[in-house]
Amino acid sequence: MCKYRTSLDDHSLEYEDIKQLYILCDRQTSTAMAASKLEKELCRHEEPFERPSITMTVKYVKTGKIFKDGREQKKLGVELNIDGDIVPVWFGSTDQTFLFVATIMACVEGRALKRSDFLPVENLIARQPARETAIREERKEMAMWLNNRFSALDFNQRFDVWYKGVLGCDAHPVDVALPVIRQKLWNFLCLQHKNAYYYSFVINEDGRYKIRGISKNNVRIDPKIIDRMANR
Repeated sequence: MCKYRTSLDDHSLEYEDIKQLYILCDRQTSTAMAASKLEKELCRHEEPFERPSITMTVKYVKTGKIFKDGREQKKLGVELNIDGDIVPVWFGSTDQTFLFVATIMACVEGRALKRSDFLPVENLIARQPARETAIREERKEMAMWLNNRFSALDFNQRFDVWYKGVLGCDAHPVDVALPVIRQKLWNFLCLQHKNAYYYSFVINEDGRYKIRGISKNNVRIDPKIIDRMANR
């Protein structure tokens, strides 16, 4: 088990409960699935003593799958360089991929990407009717930003269709995507780079999506994506 210092934010289990469950699993040699789940919770909530060097590059990454014609499959995702080791990360849906990549871009640009940006504007106005004009202006600006990034990432669908579907869905796609992103990222990191998980996954802090390990100095974006952002 990795050594950590305590630093809790949002959590489903208290730290001491998680630690005792993990110890119990370890002593009783419980199932690998249960132990992995508990270890993921620990790595999610506790900051490692030693912070790994992490660089994130938004790009099309190789998945390891080879097509019949010999071409390698590539998917939009993030290439993590963790202490010199390259770890390609990709997700299974547009919702998951866009939330992760848009969070990276927003963090680098100093922009607040919030859960409310994916809710119907009428819902927000109902909560704060006195701010209706400001809320509509804020939504218009954010929709333009999201459209630019979404279109530059070259998903196989139009932004307006995707965004309308997100805003009109009762089972909110962004809420569903968040735990899936965390699980898939853990699957990529759990074998050799557990210490990087704390700094790599998306957190929802005060309604704002963030990734702890991000700064302007450790994020790269594929030049082709940057060009598409500039020309849209």
